[in-house]
Amino acid sequence: MAEEGGGKVQRENCLTQAEMEEIRVMYRDAKYKRQQIGILSEMYLVSKDTIAQVLGLEALPGGRGYKTRPAVRRQWL
Repeated sequence: MAEEGGGKVQRENCLTQAEMEEIRVMYRDAKYKRQQIGILSEMYLVSKDTIAQVLGLEALPGGRGYKTRPAVRRQWL
């Protein structure tokens, strides 16, 4: 475990497959997606970037957060 500024203790990036699946389910079921990223990072003692990576989210420019919806390209017939 490594200690980060502010006295927070974070795990190394050692999430198990089961934990990653739980993260995806909890994020999917959350009403407020942006807040859920922070909640999950505190629950699993990892960074928000790690949670975003597990969820496959893309970071917004300037470190302003993450795109909470993947870009979906629709084709009309």
